[in-house]
Amino acid sequence: QLACPLDLGCHSVKNFAQKHNTISTMTSDWKFPLFSCLQDIPACACVTCCGGWALGEVGLHIGKPWLETCCFNCLSCGWYAVKMRGDVRAKFGIQGELPQDCGLMYCCGCCAGTQMLRECRSRSGGAAPPRPRP
Repeated sequence: QLACPLDLGCHSVKNFAQKHNTISTMTSDWKFPLFSCLQDIPACACVTCCGGWALGEVGLHIGKPWLETCCFNCLSCGWYAVKMRGDVRAKFGIQGELPQDCGLMYCCGCCAGTQMLRECRSRSGGAAPPRPRP
């Protein structure tokens, strides 16, 4: 039995995925293929050059505070981005599981981040919700 990657009281990866709602019963697929990121150069450049900012926008689309999303992603060495990918999938009913999210975010992070950003923009009418002013 595989050990839980975080000490959250889980006994296996499957239990971890069930506990954190990452085992999918979703039926939808991503609108944009993973390696189609160069079809949207501005989104690709945003994710590649300023990933925290881009994931902050993704966070706004899924109802998370921009600053929290941006900072947690930068400080968590990618774990927060993996969690956000699961959150995007859950919000839009997209198929997938935690191990796949983890592999994609760590091995193809720029493409996966661009895919998430494009998906959120597409399903939200193209614009991000405004960031709250301090």
